[in-house]
Amino acid sequence: MKTNCRTKIQLGLMVVGLLTIVLMIGCSEMGPTSSSEAVWVPPPPMTPEHIADAFPVGYTPVYCSENNNGMGAESDTLFRQQFIHNYEDKEVSLDHFKVKVWRECIHEDILLTMTIPNPNIFVIDFGPHPYQFDSPVRIKIDYHSHIPYGPARDALTTLYWNGYTQTYEFVQFTNDTDHGIITAWTNHFSRYVIATGSE
Repeated sequence: MKTNCRTKIQLGLMVVGLLTIVLMIGCSEMGPTSSSEAVWVPPPPMTPEHIADAFPVGYTPVYCSENNNGMGAESDTLFRQQFIHNYEDKEVSLDHFKVKVWRECIHEDILLTMTIPNPNIFVIDFGPHPYQFDSPVRIKIDYHSHIPYGPARDALTTLYWNGYTQTYEFVQFTNDTDHGIITAWTNHFSRYVIATGSE
């Protein structure tokens, strides 16, 4: 009788011990992420405070010219979405912005989104973000009807929102000042903005 009771107690303690271990493992995975884990933060609204805090020192976004109705004037919309299959090449446009995705860039079908968060600034949010492509996609921004020829065009640069550092960073691009088109290549989607300034 004592042996049977002792066995039940030992078995009960083992079960409690296993449950404790399972709970500890489960709770540790549900808790807050450690400071060493990077968390991507989506871009906030394009307010003057956000621009002052997140843009590189000495840089500001490029605003649309006053003789134009701003972004969305050509398409009457500030949002577009397009389903892209991983077996097709696709170019998607919204107002002055275009993105070209080749079939080798994606390993799965995606729902591409384009949003103009502020129609008075040359800024575009591409989604899904922070989606990583298998090879770079091409972004084109047509500014020819907004920025006059000359030094203003030469001073342009392109920035993207780094959600891990919560700042805007420079992206490699080419600037065709004759035709007023910026072309950038990227392996991920985020917010892209034309800026001007100097360090």
